Amino acid sequence: MRTDRAMRALLVAVGVLVGAIVLASSALDEGEVVTLVTKSGDGVVHETPLWIVEWNGQVYLRAGSSRTEWLARLRAYPEVTLHRGDETLSFTAVPSDDPKTRAAINERMAAKYGFADRLWGHLSDRQRSVPILLEPRAGT
Repeated sequence: MRTDRAMRALLVAVGVLVGAIVLASSALDEGEVVTLVTKSGDGVVHETPLWIVEWNGQVYLRAGSSRTEWLARLRAYPEVTLHRGDETLSFTAVPSDDPKTRAAINERMAAKYGFADRLWGHLSDRQRSVPILLEPRAGT
């Protein structure tokens, strides 16, 4: 019986914590959010809302880890579309494993997105994040 009560108490605590995180994240002004459009091998279009930063005159996204589904799709099919404000832009996505680029993009994301970035940073290891350079495609 004690085990059942303890398990119930744990589940309630976890539920309250998850609810608080969801509520806090929905109440946060996350700043600029763009929509990345990728395609899977079967041609299905996927839209992913993401943060974006600029560094050295270039545009970057960041995947929280190398196992992210949208990152796998753009590695297979790097020609992507980005909805940013009223613009629709075409890019070739170039993921990077360079530690200096990772650090620079993490720093810029933290500066631009503040508390929201710190909150998400507690849920993932920024040292495993993957910066993605977006190179404009011809005609965009």
